[in-house]
Amino acid sequence: MIPVAVPYIARNSSAYVNEALGDAAISGLFGRFLPEFERSFADYIGVEHAVTCSNGTTALHLALAAHGIGQGDEVLVSSITNMASFYAVLYCGATPVPVDIDLDTLCMSSEDCLRKITPRTRGIMIVHLFGQSAEMDRLSAIAAEHGLAVFEDCAESHGATYDGKQTGSWGTAGCFSFFANKIVNTGEGGMVTTNDAALAERMRSMRSLSFGKVDKFLHEGIGFNYRMDNLKAALGCAQMEEIEELVAAKTRMGQTYNELFRNEQRLILPVERQRAKNVYWMYHVRLADDVAPRRNEILGKLRDEGVDPRRVVVGHAQSYPVFDYHAEIARRGAFISFDRMGATNEYDRLKTFRMVRDILEAGFIRNLVLSHDVCYRSDLATYGGAGYTFLSTELRQYFDELGLSEDDFQQIMVDNPRRALTGAE
Repeated sequence: MIPVAVPYIARNSSAYVNEALGDAAISGLFGRFLPEFERSFADYIGVEHAVTCSNGTTALHLALAAHGIGQGDEVLVSSITNMASFYAVLYCGATPVPVDIDLDTLCMSSEDCLRKITPRTRGIMIVHLFGQSAEMDRLSAIAAEHGLAVFEDCAESHGATYDGKQTGSWGTAGCFSFFANKIVNTGEGGMVTTNDAALAERMRSMRSLSFGKVDKFLHEGIGFNYRMDNLKAALGCAQMEEIEELVAAKTRMGQTYNELFRNEQRLILPVERQRAKNVYWMYHVRLADDVAPRRNEILGKLRDEGVDPRRVVVGHAQSYPVFDYHAEIARRGAFISFDRMGATNEYDRLKTFRMVRDILEAGFIRNLVLSHDVCYRSDLATYGGAGYTFLSTELRQYFDELGLSEDDFQQIMVDNPRRALTGAE
């Protein structure tokens, strides 16, 4: 089975974890990797402060609580998200108000956001979904006009940008998850980013039971046990050394799937926008009208063929009204397996494409153009003056199944060799 997600283990993970173990620095109270992870992540996002915590849900709760969100307040929340976004507001005793999405990006609609503001609204929780950033200029302007805090749920958007600015750097606070399936992962873990020094100080205190500064056990207020431990921070430091590579790989893989499926009219693919960088945390597709009623059947057949897809998150539909767009996404949406945290080699990606194509009963695009990470790696292929020599038996088998010879494949490469080798246009 090609899984929907497999965690990536960075090259220095073992060395750093073993160092922490050797120092007996295994709690969340001390160890060199905790401040180093916070500093490297803050620098990458482009903010002054980053505060580690135990997971993405606690990151959301910590940011809201430290800002003072409480009973009687309303927080506007994107209507399609993991339930954690709604739970975090409820933990504070406040009321989450679902805001409809933009059908192209699946992120919060600025128009509906404006409609939902009331005198009780104190914040907007913007969810950057599946690696796609929301319309941050417009949403930030709305928040500023109405004096509202902006909490960015960046669990799925590590490395995504809008107008060249990282998600997690636009608002009052950016909340990240480092769960095992995320682009940066520590198994479990979270982080809050902010440029507000006072907010960062409150979050550092509250994540650790609000211990007293002079007398530890004279607590300064209500706090939580939301610390990340030094072992997970060690994993995070190893991941941050490869962050550019990880984000680039995910982005290329999304673009690869876009290329493979570009002529498949039965799928609605993720959008690419000029002002936004989509990092394709998960490759999400929607089914066109003629096949949408077969969504569950199609997912079942993919599993039968060894590809593990998932339906879109719809958890909060039981508690809040289902909007028209939300209902459509819930009916049509699905993830398919993905590189690095799913389809872990070029054969798996092509198998995933083939299975989706066959199950949709679509014709094969014979003039297939494969991007850099699909077909050319130093250990899989070599380039010679006369053409390409494939060393991967799996790829040979795949092309045999399609009735394509190695000569056919070489001709495909010759049609556009520069793009095939480098991904360049």
